[in-house]
Amino acid sequence: MTNGTRMDRFVDSLSETVWVGVSVDAATKRTYNRLKGLAEGSDLFDDVVENIAILVDYARMHSNRLGWRHPAYGVSFKYLLYKDNIAEVYEAAKLAKRLGCKNIHFRPAGTTWDKLDTAKEITFSREDVLLFEQQVAGAMKLDDETFGVYGVTHKFNSQFASANYFSKCHSIFMTAVIEPPVGKDAPKDSFTVGLCCDRRGDPKLELARNIEQPDRIQELWGGREHWSIHDRIVVQNECPRCTYQPHNEIYEQVILNDSMTYRFI
Repeated sequence: MTNGTRMDRFVDSLSETVWVGVSVDAATKRTYNRLKGLAEGSDLFDDVVENIAILVDYARMHSNRLGWRHPAYGVSFKYLLYKDNIAEVYEAAKLAKRLGCKNIHFRPAGTTWDKLDTAKEITFSREDVLLFEQQVAGAMKLDDETFGVYGVTHKFNSQFASANYFSKCHSIFMTAVIEPPVGKDAPKDSFTVGLCCDRRGDPKLELARNIEQPDRIQELWGGREHWSIHDRIVVQNECPRCTYQPHNEIYEQVILNDSMTYRFI
């Protein structure tokens, strides 16, 4: 992306964009290569770091909205936490700030739906969590009016395990995921409608498979099969960390259980 013409085209395509997140997840080449499954001698990490710096500088010099001083604008350095990269949290924050990123976001990596209760399930020990707390304490010292340090941990418990504190999935009536067609004989322009971004590819969460007309979604939405899927979901046994965890909790606690006595109000 160092070519000027390519950068011109890329930034022009971001003319209305105010925020870009780059998933780096490392502060060193060695850790980046290991996490991304790259060859040990790969230099891709250096290219990613250079391109972030170029994007930040270019957006700032050309008065692109991405480069404005607004706190919600800018390039964000994204950092999924794994056992292998927790020790680099502070160095990653320093790198992000040096590159001119507006902020760095830390979030524990969650186990995908198809890896639950397997040897590939992601777990964190108490020692891992303590190390993160030490690292992030150093990173927070870098937080100022030009750079923010943020953590997204409310969807996890104190051990970074998923915290799905709700009994049913109500969010499948709030969102849909348009997925590729399934099977080699599927019509060319067809698509599958899933109901959960965290369980993409799970046939249990498919509202319709290989349909060709978008109007079909409206016909099926809220129908018998939609409700049947809702009734079959066993949250505690099947679901990974839930993107819509706050929505599900609020619906159960505020609307169903009336914990805020909204009916009285």
